[in-house]
Amino acid sequence: MENEIKIITIGIKKTQENLQKLEDKYKIDSETFYKKYSDGEMGDQIEYIKWAGEIETLKRLQQNLMELSEAEVC
Repeated sequence: MENEIKIITIGIKKTQENLQKLEDKYKIDSETFYKKYSDGEMGDQIEYIKWAGEIETLKRLQQNLMELSEAEVC
């Protein structure tokens, strides 16, 4: 389980780095972007689709990490 936590942690770090690059490029934070994207205000450029995917990936990784951490405590 420790190895899985390590792998997920690395994935989170890499995903956060990818998000930071996009935030710097477009001068908007991911939370604001995702809200506008979800509301249909950002269009459907391929980079926006990838950005939304990175945000969703980060959420899943964070959820997986939380679940593994809770399981490890039990």
